[in-house]
Amino acid sequence: EGYTTAQNRQLFSEHFTALPLPTTNQTTFKLGFRDKQLEVTNTEPLLTQLLSLGESVTYGCKMGICHQCQCTKSKGVVRNILTGELSDTGEELIQLCTAQMMTDVELKA
Repeated sequence: EGYTTAQNRQLFSEHFTALPLPTTNQTTFKLGFRDKQLEVTNTEPLLTQLLSLGESVTYGCKMGICHQCQCTKSKGVVRNILTGELSDTGEELIQLCTAQMMTDVELKA
């Protein structure tokens, strides 16, 4: 938004809020992780769910900035909750803290 100050200079400000997690009709998915089949939902990022299931996962900021939780997704589709972008169905790097399940997924640990 733009504002005019007393000296007739324009001042701009930005406001940031967290994006809501988009959802699909299906809420429960299978996650292949370290030779295990886990049941997870698409209501929270993968990192949050893995930690709540007691899995040991490397992470840092939990906000998509540091890339410490980056891993390889070998199949399935996830949505980046920051950008809304859907992943490819094949192998690619994802960040667990910003990945929301959209289909069953396999991760390489």
